[in-house]
Amino acid sequence: MTILYAKEYNESPDNNRLVRKFKTGDYDAIYQMAMDMKSLINASMVLIPVPNRFGYPDATKVLCNVLKAYTGCAVMDILRENLNFSIAFLLRRLIAFPCQTPIY
Repeated sequence: MTILYAKEYNESPDNNRLVRKFKTGDYDAIYQMAMDMKSLINASMVLIPVPNRFGYPDATKVLCNVLKAYTGCAVMDILRENLNFSIAFLLRRLIAFPCQTPIY
């Protein structure tokens, strides 16, 4: 398995903003990333969308399908994870929906 990337995440503030938009599913960011990455991909490659922390490949699956349209590569959506909530997410849920049973 080879992991390819077109830009370094911390290389510039613009790259950092692009990645943040990508993670929210912003289609302009996904398209921009696809344009940056398409020169790295060829038709003999297989792209596997990586799941987000909730276990589903939302933005990465869209990115892979856009790259598939441009390059003719294959996309295999084969990864799923167990839910992996962050501590901050769980604390927000606990505050929003407090337990009825006391926790000792």
